[in-house]
Order: sequence, then C-alpha cells, then structure tokens
Amino acid sequence: MSVNLTAAKGFGKAADLYERTRPEYPDEVVEFLSEKFRLSPSSNVVDLAAGTGKFTRHLLFSGAKILAVEPVASMRSEFSKTLRNLDLIGGVAELLPLRDLCVNAVFVAQAFHWFKHERALSEIHRVLKPSAGLALIWNVRDDSVSWISKLNALSDSLAKENGIQKWDEGSWQDTFEKSGLFTALQEYHYHNAQNLSREALIERVLSISYVAILPDKSKAEFLKRFQKIIDEDPLTKGKDSIELPYQGYVYWCRKI
Repeated sequence: MSVNLTAAKGFGKAADLYERTRPEYPDEVVEFLSEKFRLSPSSNVVDLAAGTGKFTRHLLFSGAKILAVEPVASMRSEFSKTLRNLDLIGGVAELLPLRDLCVNAVFVAQAFHWFKHERALSEIHRVLKPSAGLALIWNVRDDSVSWISKLNALSDSLAKENGIQKWDEGSWQDTFEKSGLFTALQEYHYHNAQNLSREALIERVLSISYVAILPDKSKAEFLKRFQKIIDEDPLTKGKDSIELPYQGYVYWCRKI
C-alpha cells in the first residue's frame, strides 16, 4: 500500500515548513482523550501519520508508551530532530506494521482524510485491543474570519482542481457507520490560534501540500493572490503580527 501521492510529494517538499509553521495542539485535547481512553504508563498507543510530531509531543503528557507511524521520509526526519527517544517507524494506515490486538488507543491528527478509509479502519480495528479507543483530530482554519474565508476559497479552488478531498468532505463518517467496527463517533470541540509574522504566515500557506507541489510559476501566482488578500483585508492590512485562529475538532469512538 502507498500513501496518497499529493500528500507524499507535498509534505515531502514542505516538511521543514510544516514543523516551523503548523499549529500545536492545546493540552486540553490530550487531557480529554487520556481521560476517555483511561491512558496510563502501562498503555500502548499509536500516533498514526505522525508527521513531524506536532501531536506526538503533546501525547507525551498522557504518560503512555508511544509508537509513531509516518510514511513520508522527510517528515520522519523532522520528527527525529526533536523527538529522538520516541519509537518511530515508516508505515501506512492501510497496512500497519503491527501485530493484532496490541494497542490501547490510536490517534490520527490532521491526516485521516488522506487515508483509504475502509481499509484503514479495518487495520486500525485489527491492532486495537477490545474496547480500545480511536481519535481523529483536526486544527481547521476558522472560516468565520474574513481573510481566512478568502484564503480558504482560494485554496479550496486549488484543491478541487487537483481532485483533493478536504477533511470535511467525502464519506469517511459514513464509512465508520457502515463498517460496524466502532461505536458511534462522538465529538469534542476546542479553539486554537497562532500569532504569526507576515513572513511566517506565508510559509504556513506554503506548507499546504497541494500548494507545495505547484510549479514555481503557479505557486508565485497563488502567493500573489494570497498576499493581495492580507494586504487589503482590515484585519491584516499593515500588520506585522497576524492572528490565525482555528476551530478544533476531535472525533472519537471505541472498538466494538
């Protein structure tokens, strides 16, 4: 099994930008999930599609034993720079290099929409212990903010042109229901934000996978249109520091 080509190429090219400019996760998210899944130092958990370790480093506070699984080599390289002592292996969600019934929880931050959903759920179900937990987490740019709405419209158009499925599109929730492998999905919402310089904000946009893989000319045109947005919007015009707010979504369930 192979990782989605756009994700592999985009995050392969932008791993350093991803690490520098993507948001962290509030401690409350791990606290909430640790309580729900009753995590302890005796628990074995998997951070699936761990990327550069953005969520993994917060998961440390659960006290559980963590195995990170990440398919993209350059993302693993960034991960290892800051989380040298954690177990990290290459692998994809659809063919996990793990034995049956071996983990107490699986976490997927910012990635489940890239998976082949039916196959991934089957594999996650296989490695989870009875009644163990699965959580999907996303930081999502807050579309209620005027300039972010314009950015999202710009990036959504590009995603559509390239056949990219966004986190809130497609049938992944239906796949859960049809699989019969997990309890009904429950939701937990949180708020998050970054304060970025204009230069860092541009790098944040460049870390979007389907922006990162654009040819130089197309990428320059995309950035020109984005810079026009932040140069003209009242919330960002003339500001050196810009707040980028997120709506956070956690979907969690247990193995049946």
